[in-house]
Amino acid sequence: MIGNMIFCEFMIHTMKNTIRQTGSLILPFTVIVVVPLLIEKYIRIKSLPAFIIGVYIACIGLLILILTIAAFIRKGKGTLAPWNQTKKTIKGGLYSYVRNPMIMGVITVLSGESIAFLSKSIFIWTLFSL
Repeated sequence: MIGNMIFCEFMIHTMKNTIRQTGSLILPFTVIVVVPLLIEKYIRIKSLPAFIIGVYIACIGLLILILTIAAFIRKGKGTLAPWNQTKKTIKGGLYSYVRNPMIMGVITVLSGESIAFLSKSIFIWTLFSL
């Protein structure tokens, strides 16, 4: 009986954390996917070399985002969302080289998107995201 109660409490705690962490991904997803899709009328490949270079740059930005979000969850004991802020300051990893690597990741992804699709609209959005 007591074992079942402990297990249920553990599962509820795990589900709440998962929901918080997943919910915090809404913010970067909106900036790097939803807004570019709304502001760029025609997403199409205009130049294959530009597309390949842009995708490569965007992948680097995604890697930076993944590393910083993982650091928020693992080291900071929180998420990037304001409703579940980190409980500890993150000093290592990318944060030892750049003041805000998460923004750097977002800017890198958006830059890659603007190059991949040769989009002035996404480039302007990138500048406003600074």
